[in-house]
Amino acid sequence: MMTPEQQKKWLPLCKEGRIMGTYAQTELGHGSDVRNLETTATYDRNTDEFIMNCPTPTATKWWPGDMGLFSTHGAVYAQLIIDGKKYGVMPFMV
Repeated sequence: MMTPEQQKKWLPLCKEGRIMGTYAQTELGHGSDVRNLETTATYDRNTDEFIMNCPTPTATKWWPGDMGLFSTHGAVYAQLIIDGKKYGVMPFMV
């Protein structure tokens, strides 16, 4: 779900082909086992940002074809962590 402000910024770029997206869920060591994804997105209250981390080689995002060569942005799936509490897997645009 995008806010009207986000739609105004991102949708024209997509329609004009100025950004190309990919779906980055699959991990080298886990395939499409979403529940066990190792990649984390930890919210940092000091910077109001998410810190993305692939802590092991098996957490490397792995997808088919040339998507990784041509994409400028990705919907990266990661375990959401806020104040040390896990909230499950969520998508993050990077």
